[in-house]
Amino acid sequence: MEPLDLAAVLDSAIESLKPTADARRIAVTAEAPRGTAIVSGDQSRLQQVIWNILSNALKFTPQGGRIDACVAAEGATAVVRVSDSGEGIAPEFLPHVFDRFRQENAAVTRTHSGLGLGLSLVRHLVELHGGTIQAASDGKGKGATFTVHLPLLGAGAMQAGDGAPQVLPDVNTIRGRVVLLVDDDADTREVAAVALSDAGVDVVTAGSAEEAFASIAARQPDAIVADIGMPGVSGYDLVRQLRASPTLAGIPAVALTAYGGAEARDAALTAGFSAYVRKPYDPRALVALLSGLIASSSDSIV
Repeated sequence: MEPLDLAAVLDSAIESLKPTADARRIAVTAEAPRGTAIVSGDQSRLQQVIWNILSNALKFTPQGGRIDACVAAEGATAVVRVSDSGEGIAPEFLPHVFDRFRQENAAVTRTHSGLGLGLSLVRHLVELHGGTIQAASDGKGKGATFTVHLPLLGAGAMQAGDGAPQVLPDVNTIRGRVVLLVDDDADTREVAAVALSDAGVDVVTAGSAEEAFASIAARQPDAIVADIGMPGVSGYDLVRQLRASPTLAGIPAVALTAYGGAEARDAALTAGFSAYVRKPYDPRALVALLSGLIASSSDSIV
């Protein structure tokens, strides 16, 4: 994960597909001012996302058609939007466009090849980056629009919709604070521990929920970062027990997990986590998130 300019990623994808577009006389336009939408992401994976969306638009746009792409910042969100004048999507198929192995025309004699995995992979990669993707179409023959939303990297370099700079919480808030890191995978614990230690955090680690409770009994942390899928007692149960304790209920707890999608996020927040971070993640963003949660907790101690 690294800071990426989505405008540059879009331009690169368009350039790679230019020979195909030219051969089919499809006009591709892009409105992508540099520096407008900076995100934290894996460059090759986001390149794959945008390339797949553009490639899909080319596949379903007839000769002489057009594709319009743009990158913009809308509030705290970076937006990539690709619209085409192609075949469009039938209303009954629209809810299934991102499903695996689903194609609108699945007949043996269908015009377009493929297994129906491209858009499913796109959605998965977007969600791994903490984003969402939507498809829209007015129906058959009326083109389609695919819109990707990703969190802007709030490093003070981006401008929010109201013109005010986005600024991450003051990371000095976290220096010297105790953060309990709970994960059954030793490598994951080590990576997160190094990132937090580099920010001046006093990191305590635990390989299970049982070890976490023993650690809390010996030394109460200022915040907890916990995996969800752990053997024995899950992260959900860990945070539920914390919230049930009058002395521990106010400790900020962040779910750091590979589980993706809105259901996993909602389940984590319902269980009692203060925030949800999906792997892979930007260590700087995790530090900033913990800084903000600890600051808020200090201002409103129960």
